[in-house]
Amino acid sequence: MFCVAGFSPVLQHSIPGTGSGVRGLASLGDALYVTRRGSPSVAVYDVTTFTSRPSLSVPGYIINQLTISWLISIG
Repeated sequence: MFCVAGFSPVLQHSIPGTGSGVRGLASLGDALYVTRRGSPSVAVYDVTTFTSRPSLSVPGYIINQLTISWLISIG
């Protein structure tokens, strides 16, 4: 992100959530991956339309700070 004097960031789109905090966010190709606190799954969205795609389930795995590294390693 670049900051230019006199300009402020503008929210372009908001993805509805479940109320739990976002722990990680990554994009790869045409997909946006979102991890939420305490969730064993990774939500997947289209990067252009922000429509929901099937989520990735990771049985027995609780999302933590290592999620982004994990997502990059499977890409």
